[in-house]
Amino acid sequence: MIGLKVMILLVFVTQQVTGLLNRHKLIDHYFKKSAFYGIYRIDDDNTERKSIPNDWMSIVFELDGYASVRDKYYSKIAIEPRIDVGNKTISLINYTFDYSVDDNGDVFLKKVFDSRTEVIKLVKQKPEDFELRKRGFNWIQEYPYNR
Repeated sequence: MIGLKVMILLVFVTQQVTGLLNRHKLIDHYFKKSAFYGIYRIDDDNTERKSIPNDWMSIVFELDGYASVRDKYYSKIAIEPRIDVGNKTISLINYTFDYSVDDNGDVFLKKVFDSRTEVIKLVKQKPEDFELRKRGFNWIQEYPYNR
């Protein structure tokens, strides 16, 4: 009887462990981080852009093949970028850019048109610079933060 209990327990533990490992493999496969993982502010140098809309303010790369854009009205737009790390190209909306990554994480997108070359700078935002990370989270605040 004890042997039967131990066998049932071993079968149960084995099933749980293999299920956990398979789930972990699936998560790694379907939820890969993007090569540009992070939040990027689009540097606005007041030049007319042909490749991306002028009202785009930031791009958030999270999962591979998915990104979201915030415009100047803070509306969220979902896009599906295709990043080719080997050729150093990225496709956003209808255009394919050559990219280069700076030492500090900033990304420069370059697109050559017939009459000119367009360069877009994506400035990487550091998570520790966000206001909530700087001041910490408090469930109860004795005094308003913004006064």
